[in-house]
Amino acid sequence: MASKITLRNGKRPLLWNTRRGAARERGHVGTVLAETVGHHRYVVWTMVSDCGKVWDCLGGAYFHSLDEATDEWASRARKDGESGAA
Repeated sequence: MASKITLRNGKRPLLWNTRRGAARERGHVGTVLAETVGHHRYVVWTMVSDCGKVWDCLGGAYFHSLDEATDEWASRARKDGESGAA
């Protein structure tokens, strides 16, 4: 399991999947399921990082249900990488 990650936006990661970036990508790429505040409780983002420790998030899908968010995370993360959990 990967060590704890930090999202630059301050949200709390629950599940994540990471891999080394390919040509023309940043150094590290991944998918994260995080807790958020607002109308939806959970979000699944694509995430990118140069150092592999602090991650920028983009391309979010928002959910009320943890089960639905987990399904989306698994679908996005299925490709490859190392998974982690809080």
